Amino acid sequence: MPSLGEGEASESKSRGRFKRPAQLLEGLKAKVSEAVWKPKARGTPIVSIARGTGSRVAADEAPRPPRPYARPGMGSPPGYREPWQDGSPSPAIQRHGAAGCFCGAMSAAQSAAQSAMRPSSSRSGRSGNSYGSEGDGMAFYKEVPNFYMEGMSDSTPTWTEECRASSVCSSPAVYEESFLPSPILRRAPPVRQVYYLYASPLDYPPIDVRSEVETIHYAFVESGSNVKLNVGVATVESLTHLLTLARSGLALHLSAHAVCSEKGDVGLVLENPNGCSHVLWKKNLEEILGMRDRTMQSNSLLFLSTCWSQELAQVFVECGCPHVVSLRTRVNDIAARRFSQQFYLSLGVGESLLSSWKGARTCLRNHPDAEIGEQSDHFVLFGQHAADKATLQELCGEGQGMDAHLRMLEDAGRFLEVKMVPRPEHFLGRKNDIHEVMHHFTGVQSRRACALSGPEGIGKTALSVEFVHFAAAPGRHFSCGARMMRIEAMDLAGIANSLQEELDNLAAQLEVCLRPSTSDSRSSLCSTGLSARSAESSISIREAPSNLDSMTLLLPLRQRLRRGFQHIERVRRRAPTLLVVDDEAGAFASCPDVRKLFGELLEHTCQLHLLILSRVPIYHSLGPAKVVNVTLSGLKEPEAAKLFLQRIHRMLEDRDFPDSVGSADAGGGEPTPSVPRGKIVESTILRLKGHPLLHCLAGHPGDIREVASQVTPTGPSLMELAQGMEVDNG
Repeated sequence: MPSLGEGEASESKSRGRFKRPAQLLEGLKAKVSEAVWKPKARGTPIVSIARGTGSRVAADEAPRPPRPYARPGMGSPPGYREPWQDGSPSPAIQRHGAAGCFCGAMSAAQSAAQSAMRPSSSRSGRSGNSYGSEGDGMAFYKEVPNFYMEGMSDSTPTWTEECRASSVCSSPAVYEESFLPSPILRRAPPVRQVYYLYASPLDYPPIDVRSEVETIHYAFVESGSNVKLNVGVATVESLTHLLTLARSGLALHLSAHAVCSEKGDVGLVLENPNGCSHVLWKKNLEEILGMRDRTMQSNSLLFLSTCWSQELAQVFVECGCPHVVSLRTRVNDIAARRFSQQFYLSLGVGESLLSSWKGARTCLRNHPDAEIGEQSDHFVLFGQHAADKATLQELCGEGQGMDAHLRMLEDAGRFLEVKMVPRPEHFLGRKNDIHEVMHHFTGVQSRRACALSGPEGIGKTALSVEFVHFAAAPGRHFSCGARMMRIEAMDLAGIANSLQEELDNLAAQLEVCLRPSTSDSRSSLCSTGLSARSAESSISIREAPSNLDSMTLLLPLRQRLRRGFQHIERVRRRAPTLLVVDDEAGAFASCPDVRKLFGELLEHTCQLHLLILSRVPIYHSLGPAKVVNVTLSGLKEPEAAKLFLQRIHRMLEDRDFPDSVGSADAGGGEPTPSVPRGKIVESTILRLKGHPLLHCLAGHPGDIREVASQVTPTGPSLMELAQGMEVDNG
């Protein structure tokens, strides 16, 4: 073996595994001495990595196209002038020159000294390690810094003093003011807030809330005003909170009923949490508004869309509300919506309050229907002395968005975009049943699972649709958070897939993004040897592999369902949600896996509620939740008679009744124009009381619709139909 020289031996020792501390310190000092400062264009410091001469250099030295400088978050806007592109001094230097600032001008000696401070060309001349190009005076970036620390000798942070004379100044780039983007020049106008509260309890005639909200919302949209309409239910709590949180201005539209007691007292009909009426009499209203007398002064506009509300409007005026629109007497719903449409449309385009009120009355007065046009004088405006100068911008204040503090409010746009199942035609009665189900979900001992049971055709689906429209209205218990699904076959995978589809629809309805979690169900899929597509496909329970039961097969999908409903609860601030399951196949009563699937959702969530429609009562628990059963019976005789009259296809005659006394036009079908429809129906309902046909039908809605379809101009009489049903029933 050849011997090593003395120099080679010492070099070998220095590269040995063990080094002296003095040698390590000298090596670190040498590396630090290589580091010099390199400022970025306009004085922003960056770090350049000086790399070793290994195999990485060839890849780093590959030429790359230059990328022009751009401000973060913006492109190069039109009119951008690089101060040093044409060789002229920076405008910042021109501005600072008079004050003795020469930060952008360097002497020749300074330039020479800077050149002397630069490292050798073999290190600084590599384009792969230079992040500032100096060829044409423009600042270019050739690559993004890559920090790799496999060894100190291979990657050493180095600061270089390579900079242009003009890049030392820290003055920002110059933009032409006329070419600046509009968001920089002007701020977007604030969103104005208008609030709509309604009260339509179960024990009063229903108010068409959706039509009223749609009228006001699209009036603001058509006017082009930046107004957001917030919708909520009118309760004592919501009204008090709204008046308390009002600061600079409040525009409130209150739609409700008004009542008058035997003593002559006037009351405002609000709702309670169960959906029933809560009358706020004039004395109680004065009490509430008197407690908030300071905040009532910020209530700039109140539209009291309530019949006979002139006396109630005076209470609001006396408590400090400057402008109140009320109704002197009873007004048709069509007239109220037409007046509201023109009133808010005029406010939206910038007209004054007085001008908008007058324009709405004029528009209603010229309605094609003379009866509706006569009601224009019933709309009264209190506070006209200052209404000629008040505009919507002043009435709404600064629009600080109190809806962020009120959970019972919903955006009108979202409410109108919610696609719900259409209401059933000719739905009558069932108010007590709706109240009972609502009480189970919202009472003191609130339940999370309720079952509507009854025979086929008794009206379970129709009742559930009406319940969803009522309970999921904005501001109520399940505000805009209800979905319906149907089980048509005993297919566990199909049921799970339908549940996943309704989860996605609910998330889209509530504008909640279901983000895939990192611990997604793919991990559990790999453990069972199944793919995500196979788990989500509609595989029948009978086709499941013999070594896996159906619930194990659907484990990934079950996990996604739990996480999805949990995520909706977090985003919605734990607002209650409702899932209506129409069980036509009887899966809940006969399949334990179906009960386990829905029981897991109730167990892992807090605000999910289930309403199950079943032909038989459900006594099995769903996870930890007890199922409360509500049994549906037939309609009462007056409601059954009214439904029957609405479904027949001809006017009733004397031969249809046991007695021959009465008018030939007894009712039903299409009435003659000379006879009011209401009077015919009322008289015919009295004649149908105790009729043999209604006795045989027993208030069953499905049977009533079926028999009524046989009452045609050439069909049998009611007495003949009753005799035929008695024979069939034995």
